[in-house]
Amino acid sequence: MSPESTEPSLEGRFRAWLHRRWKLVVALLLGAYLVLALSASVQRSPCFDETYHLTSGYLHLTHREYLQVPENGVLSQVWAALPLRFSNLRFPDLRAPRYRGSDMWALGRDFLHGSGNSAASMLLSARAMTALLSVLLGALLFTWSRQLFGLAGGLLTLLLFVFDPTVLAHGALVTTDMAAALGFVASTYFMSRLCRAVSLRNLLASSLSISLLVITKMSWLAILPIAVLVVGADLLFHDATPVALGTITGVRGWWRRGSTLALLALAHAVVVLMVLWLTYNFSYQPVGAVEARRVVLTAPGFSLLHGSHLKAWVLDGMARSGLLPRAFVEGLTYSLQLSSARVGFVAGQYTLRGLWWFFPYAFAIKTPIPTLLLMAAAPISYALARRRVPVGAEPEEANALLRVPAPSELVAPLALALVYGAACVTSGLNIGQRHLLPLYAVLFLFAGASALLLRQARLWLRALPLVAAALTVVAALSIYPYYVAFFNLLVGGPKHGYRHLVDSSLDWGQDLPTLKRWLDREQRSAPQERVYLSYFGTGSPEYYGIHSLRLPGYFDLRPQQRYVLQGGVYCVSASMLQGIYLRFPGPWARPFERFYQEARQAHSTWKASATQPELRVRLVAERGISY
Repeated sequence: MSPESTEPSLEGRFRAWLHRRWKLVVALLLGAYLVLALSASVQRSPCFDETYHLTSGYLHLTHREYLQVPENGVLSQVWAALPLRFSNLRFPDLRAPRYRGSDMWALGRDFLHGSGNSAASMLLSARAMTALLSVLLGALLFTWSRQLFGLAGGLLTLLLFVFDPTVLAHGALVTTDMAAALGFVASTYFMSRLCRAVSLRNLLASSLSISLLVITKMSWLAILPIAVLVVGADLLFHDATPVALGTITGVRGWWRRGSTLALLALAHAVVVLMVLWLTYNFSYQPVGAVEARRVVLTAPGFSLLHGSHLKAWVLDGMARSGLLPRAFVEGLTYSLQLSSARVGFVAGQYTLRGLWWFFPYAFAIKTPIPTLLLMAAAPISYALARRRVPVGAEPEEANALLRVPAPSELVAPLALALVYGAACVTSGLNIGQRHLLPLYAVLFLFAGASALLLRQARLWLRALPLVAAALTVVAALSIYPYYVAFFNLLVGGPKHGYRHLVDSSLDWGQDLPTLKRWLDREQRSAPQERVYLSYFGTGSPEYYGIHSLRLPGYFDLRPQQRYVLQGGVYCVSASMLQGIYLRFPGPWARPFERFYQEARQAHSTWKASATQPELRVRLVAERGISY
């Protein structure tokens, strides 16, 4: 045999290098994520919810006595505001009349833009804190995918996460979305580890991750059915529960295993309650201005058999029991009430109670097509690889380049995908594709199975995951830094996105700096031209140098103005263009025109009766007090 024949091939040398340097590759990918996400975020004004969350977190750290509406949990807000706690910032006077009733929107706008603070530095430090949570999620997804599908699967999962436009758009914002995604993935992961090996370390990891999820976002309720599925599958697929506590090494039998799991559930409940009371008892009390729970309870036709009324009954019981902090129960109630009916827009349709296909449609048009192909190829790739595994054979070690997991190992991520996906499909909160982030995370995890195609004999099958991954990177870089505006070619790309989705899926008030640059460029030829702005967001156009006349907007906190419309530059946010937050959502229609003409005539009649008291009394008597 010649010496040349014993030399490793190029593929073999690459595999050997990857086994030695995979930590470096992971670090480079996560570093690339930080650079891309944060460098894009510095070019954006505050997104709609950021002023609220950042101010709430800062108040929690500095003015715990101030009343707030705890609708979103507190963990991610406090985490993001932590650097501000040690900064010398000016804060508005909370005794001012305009802040009565805990108007966090007005307070937040003044905190960022009206107190002499540097909004750019405040946002950068807070967004960097959220980006660190995103890095943790990416590292956790890599770890889990590597354990399931081997090193190549873990790297593919991580690459899809790092270069996904949705993750880049929302992973460095002061919101609860990325923290919630981390909470759901971590809770499910550590819960599955606890079922496979009961130990003190796994118990603490599982209970603490669930506790942190509970104080992060009120959608934590979805973890309960996920836990039922994970635990039930463990009882079904395994004959014994491994235990590493003292001299106990395992538990067998349905009764003993069930009792063990019940004790573990009790331990989780104790830890969650401790964390809840620690969080709420020493922070703020609820506003209590609107007791949504009472509104539901006193609704006509109350019945425990009806879903919403059963929900109210449970919430009322939670409040009366005193087991949970009052602020937490009020926040949970407020969140459930708010999410039951919100105006939404998708593909030209308007909805108040939600459309089941909103999130599937948003996912299909806001995800890079190569990523969709890898997600679709994952079950096929796994099935092909599984056929080659001998019956009864153990899967390879997790440090192998490629690994084919047993079906029981996929139960936990599958439970997360099914439960959270079902929650999204049945939700009435059709306001943003960002709510899919926990589902995106678990689908990236499953997409790691596409790396198993590298075992196939056909060259085009082996090339598929590599080419698709490369095209995903290209898709993300091509839209930089406007990640939230990404739409794939199924709808013609970003140019046509506003026809399909708005709100936080496209226009979240984040583009004031971009608008300023555009105005500077376009108005050089006509510097005296008037600018009219219909703004959807909570930022301050004046702070970014945009001097405009105010058109109707949503949460535009500028003073109301009266003027005659003239020629000029009209700038309209995409969300306002679609009219989803106007009093009459949607395009102008005949019923609106008829109402307008009738109102004009009624107003003329009413105005004519100003000097005729008898006529005015008769008009009210004939047409009702609403007239």
